[in-house]
Amino acid sequence: MTALFGAGEFTVYHAFEGVLLVVLSLVVIGLSFKSKLRSLRILSILAAAGVISAVIGGVLFVLSGFQNNANSAQMGAVSSERTHSTS
Repeated sequence: MTALFGAGEFTVYHAFEGVLLVVLSLVVIGLSFKSKLRSLRILSILAAAGVISAVIGGVLFVLSGFQNNANSAQMGAVSSERTHSTS
């Protein structure tokens, strides 16, 4: 955690943002189970898995002392999959 705080305020904000995204994705999963659409539940679970994968990559990147670029790429790959449209 020292590396995270030593990297600056923006990095701490970015980490907080990741934790908030995990919490919100879990809320979305909970709300999706109120729906009758099975596809909505599946999509929300897959999206949450992507968010959690990005968080794992971020934590591992920080623990490597910001040296392991594969973990950084894991965050970016998961993020870009969510933002690109398939249409």
